[in-house]
Amino acid sequence: DSGAFANAAFICPLNLPDGIEEIGDDCFNNCRNLYGNLILPSHLKKLGSNAFRGCTGLKGDLVIPKSLTRISWQAFESCGLGGRLQLHDGITSIGYRAFSNNGFIGELELPKSLTGLYGGNFEGNNFSGSFKIPKGLTSISDEAFSYCTFEGEMEIPDGIMCIHKRTFYNSKNLQKIILPSELELIEEAAFQGCKSLRVIECKSPVPPLVISTAFDGVPLEDLTVIVPKSALNDYKSSESWSRFKHIIAK
Repeated sequence: DSGAFANAAFICPLNLPDGIEEIGDDCFNNCRNLYGNLILPSHLKKLGSNAFRGCTGLKGDLVIPKSLTRISWQAFESCGLGGRLQLHDGITSIGYRAFSNNGFIGELELPKSLTGLYGGNFEGNNFSGSFKIPKGLTSISDEAFSYCTFEGEMEIPDGIMCIHKRTFYNSKNLQKIILPSELELIEEAAFQGCKSLRVIECKSPVPPLVISTAFDGVPLEDLTVIVPKSALNDYKSSESWSRFKHIIAK
């Protein structure tokens, strides 16, 4: 039931019977004294919003069972997990701040069937390594990946028309981004603090609008922007891209 054990002062491990199919809204919200690994039931079909929010004593990896295809808002926000997050390809939706502020480590592999991400989904984790965004994803909301530590190259798939506020804020190890052909807008602070960024490849034949703070903290003097040959002059004359001194054609 909703809020069944919210704010309870249990000081013990959390052992969930494997036969459970539903965990309601706020069920274990703010149960700070629960400890140990969080093992979700293998047949879990529904997980309510805020279900484990604030369970800071929980540790280790988190495996989402294949029976669970939607992750509700803030379901695991601010737990103490700190291990690896294992998602499966059947997940279609991840709600607002669902996994934020957990300190998850390792590579983040997003489900191939995922169509949308909502604000702050993975903010405040320690993901590293390469990062691939599934081709079916059509929207990425504010702060989805801020403060993550992705490395190397990242490609944003076609179909994404806007990179929202602070989406990759302070992803300080990211070195190259490939922007999609339909991109129209990069909002404020979208890549702010990405101090290792050295290459932007933009496939759009029309220069996207770039809000002035989108790349604050990025060393633009060391950055190369690669654009379609037919659009080279348009990028160079665009007010949005006037701060970028090294624009070349592919």
